[in-house]
Amino acid sequence: MNIPIKTNQLEIDMDQNALDKKFDVFKVETTQEYFKYGALILDTPLLCNQVRSVYFDSGRCFYVLMEKNTANIFLLKDILLKTDDGDNITIGAMDIQAADKRVLVSLLLNGLGSYDCRLLRFNNLTGHLYCFHPKWIKKSSRENESKILKIPCLKFAVTRDMRLTITVHTFTSELLKKQMIFDQRKFEQYPKYTLSAKNTLRRKLNTDTDACFILRQTQNDRTEIPFMDIRNLEKFESSKMGMAANILARFNDRYKGICRLEFQSINEYTAADSPKSLVKENRRTIQKLLTENKIKIVDCVSSDDSFTFCNEIKEILKEKYGMKATVGKRTAGDCLNLCVIHNRAYYNGSHDPHDKVYDGTAVQHITLENFKDNADAAITTVIHELLIKRDIVHKRISLFDWSSTGINTEISFGMQAAILGEKRYFFMKIKPDGSFDFEEHKFDLFTLNDYTDCVNIFTDTNDVAGIIRYENGDINIIRKTSWFTIPEMEEIHKKLTLGDTCLRGKEKRRALLSSITDIKLFEQGRRKYYFAGIIGEGMRAVVNSSANIRMIEPYKNAPVKFDDLLPLMNVTFVRNGQLTVLPFPFKYLREYILSIQQKNE
Repeated sequence: MNIPIKTNQLEIDMDQNALDKKFDVFKVETTQEYFKYGALILDTPLLCNQVRSVYFDSGRCFYVLMEKNTANIFLLKDILLKTDDGDNITIGAMDIQAADKRVLVSLLLNGLGSYDCRLLRFNNLTGHLYCFHPKWIKKSSRENESKILKIPCLKFAVTRDMRLTITVHTFTSELLKKQMIFDQRKFEQYPKYTLSAKNTLRRKLNTDTDACFILRQTQNDRTEIPFMDIRNLEKFESSKMGMAANILARFNDRYKGICRLEFQSINEYTAADSPKSLVKENRRTIQKLLTENKIKIVDCVSSDDSFTFCNEIKEILKEKYGMKATVGKRTAGDCLNLCVIHNRAYYNGSHDPHDKVYDGTAVQHITLENFKDNADAAITTVIHELLIKRDIVHKRISLFDWSSTGINTEISFGMQAAILGEKRYFFMKIKPDGSFDFEEHKFDLFTLNDYTDCVNIFTDTNDVAGIIRYENGDINIIRKTSWFTIPEMEEIHKKLTLGDTCLRGKEKRRALLSSITDIKLFEQGRRKYYFAGIIGEGMRAVVNSSANIRMIEPYKNAPVKFDDLLPLMNVTFVRNGQLTVLPFPFKYLREYILSIQQKNE
């Protein structure tokens, strides 16, 4: 019996009559083309104590939620008509009974911005809900200083198809202004925020003297918040899923009798389990290939550090794969070449070996600065990449037994790429014996061929992750979605609260984490959907990213044949021990496209 899969698709039980008795909702519209994102007017209503939340998506209107009162319309007009945009706006009461549920749910969700919570900080800013955990705050490392420099947040929002999205954003102090890059907007044009007495963010007033924050990241920096961390209660509550569990519980408690949110469950699906034996089988295949090929470590740095590093790699390869590598100064066409170079910052765009093209030779770079202290961890990924490049040179798949798929006709995988600002379309055509060729096809209104429909599909929309074309002309489209899977986060929270931190045994994993493990496929109408999670056996306690659901859509009257392609994702050589989210031929295609980009740049 299947354990239900939970997703971020919301199931909403709303009593709009009860909502109408407790709240007023107003629609604020502008006669201008649009409200600027972050415009002061979007935060102005929150200066009124009767306002519970503001919701803004995009465009010419936003919405305001207020506690029921006949004076609300006058209060709202009093504060909004005095703003710089006041002459261009109209304010009207909405009929809650007939209102869009997405608007109402978003207003109620943003209403948590006024919620007082010991653990979390809720902030309704510019019509959105941003939440942060105090442990995420980054302070100055200077002695005797405790200045807050960054406030990482999670933005919670509801999509048009009623899915809850969770994205990471960072509010950065003006003290780091020199570390930010400003292109379209200058620093002065950004909305400014400050921390209130309750340590929540609010719009900066003219009377505020403390350093302000803007919604902007510093150069070459990225905030990482794990999707899930089940090592203990504290770590879970500061992960995305812990935060989502907290918000859902508070939402349902605060709006009891008015609105309740649950996550959708999917009961009917097929699963492709990924046992430990799969990882071992992949490892054996790689070890066999390495013994059949010579490997050369190429020292392109020629320093004492690189000499030591190259010999360390040589020893790791011998210990890990039982093979003897050679060390030299030049690549060899009959070898797998591991080139040790500096990182891009060292070359600063001048004579950068990253951009060198090696026609007919399998070459993989490994950077001295990034890996000299962690060579053992890097080597598996590097070897995988190198073997894929070897396959591309020889135009034959060796990392996978292609005949095991049972596909006895040619099949093509297609992707779109931007090269020097031009959109181009590449395809990998695989024959039944595992040999393959790459082809490029252009968008041409006057020329028709077997790939014309594929190219047209790419040009029609921007959500296409890839295209699969069968020899008989059938086409399946892989589309991105805003849909992802959710573990049993409420049960996880309960168990961790009780001190039960052993959540990775076989039965607990199946009961609590089935939604984010292995590969699952299900149908809705003529479309099929799938996700590739983490390998269930021996899974880690920390999961960094969600398992995104992708849609397989038939083109015209073609059948959806994706079931046969599941083994092409149940491999670990593409993502260093993790399952790949697209059939692995797309990885080969990406590597080929990258080589084309290098030749053109």
